Amino acid sequence: MDIHVVDSNIFIHGKGMKLPFENMLTVPEVTGELESEEAINRFESEDVGIEEPSDKVLKEVRKKALELNSDVSDTDLKLVSLAKEKKCFLVTDDYHMQNLADKMDIRWKGFLKKGIEESYEWKKVCSDCGRDVEGAKCPVCGGKPKISSN
Repeated sequence: MDIHVVDSNIFIHGKGMKLPFENMLTVPEVTGELESEEAINRFESEDVGIEEPSDKVLKEVRKKALELNSDVSDTDLKLVSLAKEKKCFLVTDDYHMQNLADKMDIRWKGFLKKGIEESYEWKKVCSDCGRDVEGAKCPVCGGKPKISSN
């Protein structure tokens, strides 16, 4: 039976739904994202294992996310890393996580949304002049960078 690494949205938005998979894993930080009593109860009613990914795999995923300029949180990085390490499905509706997983050949599924149809590489561009930017501000005009797809 397949293992599924699950994001918090499964418990936050899965109101009244029977989850279509078993053998679920997540990372400790996901429990901190469950704010409503309903989401907490849904999480506690399921048999969800909680694990941390290895530092080695987390470092690899973080590096790839930086290369892609992927807009993911530390929790997201840990979830993608755990799915990679366990060689299992990542279940999330977060397009940036799906994109990162896709680029790293990690199997993923959407939960309430269909998911991405193609993967992207993101780049930083100046919000004022449109030039490609590497750092925290544009070296030409001083504008703030924004993330854009290639």
